[in-house]
Amino acid sequence: TEHVPPRDDREREVTRLWEETLGIGGIGVHDNFFDLGGDSMRAVLLSGRLRQTGVLDVPAATLLAAPTVAGVLAAAGRTDGQAPEVASSALGPLLPLRAEGSAAPLFCVHPGAGVAWRYTGLLPHLGGDQPVHGIQAAGLDGTRPPAPDAAAMVAHYLDLVRQVQPRGPYRLLGWSYGGFVAHAMACALQRDGEQVELLAMLDAPQPHGTAHDAGATERQVAALLSRVAGLPVDAQAPVEAVLDRIDARVAADPASVPVTRAEAAAIAAVMRNNLRIAPQFTPGTYRGDVLFFSAAEERHTEHPADLAVLPNKADSWRPYVDGTLHDHHVPCGHYEMTEPEPIARIGEAVAKALRALGDRACTPPSP
Repeated sequence: TEHVPPRDDREREVTRLWEETLGIGGIGVHDNFFDLGGDSMRAVLLSGRLRQTGVLDVPAATLLAAPTVAGVLAAAGRTDGQAPEVASSALGPLLPLRAEGSAAPLFCVHPGAGVAWRYTGLLPHLGGDQPVHGIQAAGLDGTRPPAPDAAAMVAHYLDLVRQVQPRGPYRLLGWSYGGFVAHAMACALQRDGEQVELLAMLDAPQPHGTAHDAGATERQVAALLSRVAGLPVDAQAPVEAVLDRIDARVAADPASVPVTRAEAAAIAAVMRNNLRIAPQFTPGTYRGDVLFFSAAEERHTEHPADLAVLPNKADSWRPYVDGTLHDHHVPCGHYEMTEPEPIARIGEAVAKALRALGDRACTPPSP
């Protein structure tokens, strides 16, 4: 993207706060916040600074959907500052984290929380010509209900992928829950005669045959919801208490959390549904090599026991890979895989794999 410096006082004010938040200078109005090292929590910080200084009043979700100075100003101008339709698109089924680029897109499937926001940390480590799209769960933005079963989820996500890229070769990545969904999508694409040239799985458990425990699900939902909202995790707190804490934070400072109570409640409902249908994912056999990333450490114990912290995840997938499973050990716990240091390691390995494939232009849709 051509570098365009700020052109008026408003763009200069917003750009200055971006530069202060990211600790760098020379930002242009079309530079992607996440390419520059921003992430979803820094988006919350920036949203708060914009509001506190009286420059702009936009939710953090606006930055996820419109991550440039020009884009966020346009979004704010369209909706008298609040940008509800942009916030909605940040919870929509397809989240373009980087839309531009001539390479075949990388599709990143949401973890158990249903949102793909944490993949923003990959962008600085991938080539600037690599488009990246987040696949998010149905049921978040009110346009359709959550997936009734695993097969419907896979079919819906493949429809989303084909809206962007009608034909292969395809590139898929998923962390945790998203890893086993990406594996199922890759197998389905191969059954349809399509080529999948990259399948990357970030510490993905193998869920088939595991028992669904409603009590454990509620504890897990509360912990995951706290992480999405940027709140300290309390494994004993019920979901309703987490929603109350989000409500209190929003009342005190709307820019301090990325979601409202209503949005958080929708995310909680999606999480419950995701965990309910997880055991339905019966693995097929993926024909090709897999790039796997194992969390080598479990640093925290506040998370309830769940699929995410099962041991030997990589080995559990080897029977379902007709190729080589390359297991990279990342020095972090499962829930820390998208923190800056681990995601940098992962991003560099994914970028290396993409370079090895060679940049292949995405096939345009037929007229």
